[in-house]
Amino acid sequence: MEIFKIVSIALVGVIIFVYLKSVNSELSTLSLIATGVILLLSVVGYILEAVNLFTNLSFNLGLEEGVFKIVIKIIVISYLIEFTENLCSDLNATGIGNKVSLCGKIIILVTAFPLIYNLLQAVTSFIK
Repeated sequence: MEIFKIVSIALVGVIIFVYLKSVNSELSTLSLIATGVILLLSVVGYILEAVNLFTNLSFNLGLEEGVFKIVIKIIVISYLIEFTENLCSDLNATGIGNKVSLCGKIIILVTAFPLIYNLLQAVTSFIK
């Protein structure tokens, strides 16, 4: 099971982080970042599987390709922002993490404007 691999990587990363924190705090920070990157890379297959599933679903439902791309962009942006915000929090830079989160929300809003516009057009066409 993949979850055991992920948990094992996380536990080894934490042990290395705790050890290096007492020896060399600069290396402990790098080990924390490296562990996060390794964890992300270990689930790339699942991400690709989800994208393929969503692609097939949107094709079967007859959704426009643009809608699919916007939704995928929003999902990717939200996950990257959450990862970055948590990493900043782990490194005691919560203020920067909060600003990253705010910037991500703004980017998501702007990215979603075409969907919002299409939704409002559909609603107004039903009202008329």
